[in-house]
Amino acid sequence: DDYFYYSQGIALAMAEMLDAVTKEFHQELQKKNSHKLMEDAIHALHAASHLHPWVVTNGAKDGILANHRANMAAHISHARFYVGLLAAALST
Repeated sequence: DDYFYYSQGIALAMAEMLDAVTKEFHQELQKKNSHKLMEDAIHALHAASHLHPWVVTNGAKDGILANHRANMAAHISHARFYVGLLAAALST
């Protein structure tokens, strides 16, 4: 599925960008004590980018086949949540 692999690439690119932001803004993150939020967001994006099913399926929630896009969406949703918390922490 093209959407699955596209999302996987975006998740990997976002993880690399957040890693660079962590290194560049280390002092600011340390002042606000928000390194943990950034690490959690990066970890969630890495988890999304490291899903490697043999066959990408889009099964129903109660079906026998997995819904790989939904599995990846859960990790990306966690990353989005942590980035939102990080934005709120840094804006105060």
